[in-house]
Amino acid sequence: MTDAKRHRILLIEDNPRDAELVRHALRQGGLQCDVLVAPGRTELQERLQERFSAIIADYRLPDLSLTTTLEEVRSRFPDAPFVVISGSTSEEQLLAALRLGADDYLLKDRLARLAAAVTGAMEKHRLRIERANAESAMQAKQEQLLHAQRVESIGRLAGGILHDFNNLITVVMGSTTLALDEIGQHHPSAHLLHQVLAASQRAAELTHQPLAFSRRQSGPRQTLNLSEVVSTFAPLAQQMLGANRQLRTDLAPSLPPIHADRVQVEQVLMNLLLNARDAMPKGGTVTVSSDQATADGREFARLRVRDSGIGMSPDIRKQVFDPYFTTKPAGAGTGLGLSTAQAIVHHAGGSITVDSAPQHGTQFEILFPVADVTSSANTRTQPLAFTAHSILVIDEEPLVRSMLESVLGTAGYAVTSTASIDEAARIVREHKPIDLMVADATRPMSADAVTTSILSDLCPGTPVLLLTESGAISSMDVASQLQKPFTPQELLQAIKAKMPPRG
Repeated sequence: MTDAKRHRILLIEDNPRDAELVRHALRQGGLQCDVLVAPGRTELQERLQERFSAIIADYRLPDLSLTTTLEEVRSRFPDAPFVVISGSTSEEQLLAALRLGADDYLLKDRLARLAAAVTGAMEKHRLRIERANAESAMQAKQEQLLHAQRVESIGRLAGGILHDFNNLITVVMGSTTLALDEIGQHHPSAHLLHQVLAASQRAAELTHQPLAFSRRQSGPRQTLNLSEVVSTFAPLAQQMLGANRQLRTDLAPSLPPIHADRVQVEQVLMNLLLNARDAMPKGGTVTVSSDQATADGREFARLRVRDSGIGMSPDIRKQVFDPYFTTKPAGAGTGLGLSTAQAIVHHAGGSITVDSAPQHGTQFEILFPVADVTSSANTRTQPLAFTAHSILVIDEEPLVRSMLESVLGTAGYAVTSTASIDEAARIVREHKPIDLMVADATRPMSADAVTTSILSDLCPGTPVLLLTESGAISSMDVASQLQKPFTPQELLQAIKAKMPPRG
């Protein structure tokens, strides 16, 4: 077999005549190679500082046995192609050579197939490397899969907990609003209820991101001031950085608004700060700044996060946004933080870039497109007058049902509520027609089943308002959904949009 590549072969042989016979056999066999000879232990140790395509060794030398030779070779090249030649043979010698890790065994008077033996040994070596690489890649994929499965399990667990949490927040927000309406805005305790509402709304925002992440969908977008988001997040950020790392902010006092999910913007900021913390093991300074920028004729709100850490080499900088790429040791991180940040920024229509050099720190720059405030302005809905429309509420959570009954009853609707589809069917059969159904589309009912068949079969032609969680039902018209947790005002607005006019 002829190999176009020229190889370097190490021959461990003390007999010059036999060494020349080996060279001749390799040339005759068509193997393009340079043969370097090591006649003893001292020369072998010197030669093993170099690299070779294959090694040929005499079975026995005056100062080297085959066992000693292989030990010397394997200490430097653990898996090098290795062929043994011998002036005589026995079954014991053959088995010993193969047991010690030789790839082939030839008699010196039969060197005609030496080139083929060396080529075969090199091919076996190549296949061993490919198999080892494939096994390593498979193991890495398996570890990634196990990690993804763990993340998915945690996401499902969190989703179940947050489902209950959302129900409780919905009840708190609804009941607090009703209490405020009852006691009036000038009551001495009204400011306390306003604080409860503000805290509930903040808690509601915090639930959107975990639920959206567990379903690989984004949460609700809001009109945000980037400087205000950073300023609010700063106290938590300083705690996260630790005592020997200082957070500085340089925030533009007035910025055009952006349209994004607040919790996701905070997650981007958190991931960048965690990256900065890891880049400053001995302490340092992180500076977060915001201003306005123009790129390609468009206006952006710009966020910069700069650290005084160890910086990155060009090779690392190229891979910094790749999923699962990390410079951390095993068990210290997944490498998903910056990849997640990039995905969030891109989903918001923005861009993220990195500038870094070894020992000169790192700066991430994020551009968020400026929002069209005219299209995203919120309008307050006034309380509805008495209508006598009939609404059927279906929700498994008693506290939520009670709150919905109170809000809808106060607004003038005739409300009937139940915890199950079966009970709802009985109500529909025994009572007057229903004008609107308000149904929980989360546990324990399947969202897809609720939206496609159950409710339409229950009361054909009746409009439905589904109470969902973050991104729970993507196939339905957004106008047919109200995301938990919600305020009474948001509920009444959604019902008004769905309620058929009186004939």
